[in-house]
Amino acid sequence: MPEWIELGGTLRGFAARPRRETRAGVVVLQEIFGVNHHIQAVTENLARMGYLTIAPELFHRSAPGFNAGYDAKAVAVGRKYREACTQQGILADIKAAADWLRAQGCTRVGVVGFCFGGHAAWLAGTLEGVSACACFYGGGIGKYRPGGGEASVVLAPQLKARMLMLYAEKDTIIDPAEVDQVAVALRASPVPHEVHLFAGVGHGFACDERDDFDADAANMAWIKVFELFAQELKARA
Repeated sequence: MPEWIELGGTLRGFAARPRRETRAGVVVLQEIFGVNHHIQAVTENLARMGYLTIAPELFHRSAPGFNAGYDAKAVAVGRKYREACTQQGILADIKAAADWLRAQGCTRVGVVGFCFGGHAAWLAGTLEGVSACACFYGGGIGKYRPGGGEASVVLAPQLKARMLMLYAEKDTIIDPAEVDQVAVALRASPVPHEVHLFAGVGHGFACDERDDFDADAANMAWIKVFELFAQELKARA
């Protein structure tokens, strides 16, 4: 059964356990809509695939428990909470979630994130002990850094995890120049990586609760994520 886990202070995470013991854990990183129904469903699905999984609430400092749908009002509120986040805080939250996974016996940890969480997953790739990161349409990597400073793309030389970047051809939030910028930065980075652009789909194509959902593209993207985790995390004990 899934459960909420206290990770220290105001931080908590939505966790799901696989049926069999595993040494592989995954941190799931939210969009600007909080650890909502979609993120919880992703967490539970990863557990069914054999991974101990937890989704920390990245907005806990400004909006603990925030959980929203996808209408215009939710977008405006979620963006406000996103602006309150910093790189330092995001990495501290990811580290707390990863530490919890390790305390449960996981020896290898992966990360998957969506939009804002995809950007956060890029940041997570700089952490020691993170083996693989999958970034679904990570927004703003080439444009800003949470809390200020040069855009997060300049952190590419500091990456330690294998990186999987998943983008949408018809994304109205992430333009083609930014996708190219990230791809160029990764080619100069020290880590294995893949960049995939899914034709004919828009931002949010992997979320079955959004208008841009595309089942074929989502399935293809998740196949790549599960291949990445199978190779880098080796789920079974």
